Amino acid sequence: MRHVAAALLGLLVLAGCMQSRVEDPSAKEPEQISPEMRRAREAAAEAARRDSGGAWCERCNMTVLLLHDCGVTVPCDTCKREAASPHVHGLNRYCATCRREAGERHVCGVTKFCFAPMCRREAAANHVCDLTVFCDSCRKEVGHEHVCGITTWCVKCRAEVSAGEDFRHVCGKSHYCQACLREVYDEHTCIER
Repeated sequence: MRHVAAALLGLLVLAGCMQSRVEDPSAKEPEQISPEMRRAREAAAEAARRDSGGAWCERCNMTVLLLHDCGVTVPCDTCKREAASPHVHGLNRYCATCRREAGERHVCGVTKFCFAPMCRREAAANHVCDLTVFCDSCRKEVGHEHVCGITTWCVKCRAEVSAGEDFRHVCGKSHYCQACLREVYDEHTCIER
């Protein structure tokens, strides 16, 4: 029962954050705040604004930077911009469209940032660290031997295979021959032309 109440409270807080973005501290405040307290809050907000170059967010109760998204981003002092979690300094930035951290070559709705230590780059669906890369032309994850429009990545075989209509790839029975530039059966022997 306590878990349900805690989850509902969390949802209500997030819903409140989503209703408005960065607000001006001079906006309408509840009547319970004394004039002295109001002046102290405004002075603190003004000092924070001067120090960081940001604005005060009433919902998040902190000084925020440009492109702040309530409940999602917080200022990163190292990068000097708003960042979501998880964040890697200098490698990714916040994408307001996707509402998450994105890498340098981010394509909205197609790629996501891979946080694996050996990768740390944008990757599409069916990504395998060290085996695939993102092809900007095909807009998908492909192998290192990829030829645009001719080969595609086979998730099951973990290799580049023919994408052509002539001979369709059969998992475990055929592969793409780099010498012949076509899909062939595994018993295939290249014949010099």
